[in-house]
Amino acid sequence: MTARNMPAFFAAQELHAAVRSIMAAHSPLARPLTAKAINVLLPPNQRRDERTIRYHMQRIREAEIDCRYGNSLPESDAA
Repeated sequence: MTARNMPAFFAAQELHAAVRSIMAAHSPLARPLTAKAINVLLPPNQRRDERTIRYHMQRIREAEIDCRYGNSLPESDAA
């Protein structure tokens, strides 16, 4: 399956990677980051609606849980 809009697909992949890196750099002992806080930390050209950021945050958390319990491969190995 291929994406219909390749530039939008790659932009979403870059956004996902940026959100993942911000979440990974955040201390697990601190309060969880909100979508608003992550959106502020993103470069201006990658800022999106908070619902979009929340969507990516949820997918990242789901992937962490799946990997922890052996239900899927990590995102970097999937393809």
